[in-house]
Amino acid sequence: VVRLVSAGHLRPDAFVDLRDRVNDYWDRGLLGLAVDPAFTENGYLYLFYVHEDDPFTYSGPKTSRVVRLTAVGDEADPATEVVLVSGIPADSPSHNGGAMRFGPDGALWITTGDASSFNAVDPRALRTQQLDSLAGKLLRVDSAGRGLADNPFWNGDPDGVRSKVWAYGFRNPFRITFRPSSGRPYIADVGAHDWEEVNAVVRGGNHGWPCVEGPAPQAGYQALAECQALYAQGASAIAAPLVMYPHP
Repeated sequence: VVRLVSAGHLRPDAFVDLRDRVNDYWDRGLLGLAVDPAFTENGYLYLFYVHEDDPFTYSGPKTSRVVRLTAVGDEADPATEVVLVSGIPADSPSHNGGAMRFGPDGALWITTGDASSFNAVDPRALRTQQLDSLAGKLLRVDSAGRGLADNPFWNGDPDGVRSKVWAYGFRNPFRITFRPSSGRPYIADVGAHDWEEVNAVVRGGNHGWPCVEGPAPQAGYQALAECQALYAQGASAIAAPLVMYPHP
């Protein structure tokens, strides 16, 4: 349920009620919201939520989606929902990302998590290193959910996954903002056992997860062939965090 604040007070009536289609197991739910820059003209509101496709498998694997609703006055009819990006992995009860913002370039920026186990080594985390997976990415799309031709991995297909990717290798990038002077995206990414990160995102950059956490190889994943291949490319293959701090 989304509610509006008017004149400093929470409105009693829901702006929109999507409870019948949102899975809220553990960390899942409605995870992101963005208002169209031209909202006063088009009434567009964008939501990122974990889709409830089967309430009888409430705790099972799901997928997330980004949708657009159209507001009329202080309400939006759920029937106006248009799915823009679907099939974002939400296998795990955690690590689903979900931050969304319109950047100074007018594009919609979306973060997705690795959707893998939060307390064990999980090969699914390696999807963050795969450009044709939506897991563990920073996406940059237009208001219809299509990739943009100046994205670093654009392949000519605006509906292709890699055409939407701006950067990759994130664990649970749950916050995003932009540097006012340059428009560069900055992401807060949740670490595993040792480190938390703030990343000044590199265009087309690999930010390392799950092969790297903070300043060093991630012990649980470093022996895997995919990580060994990444290390072999040298330090310049991985975009280091701007700020990192240990859990203690």
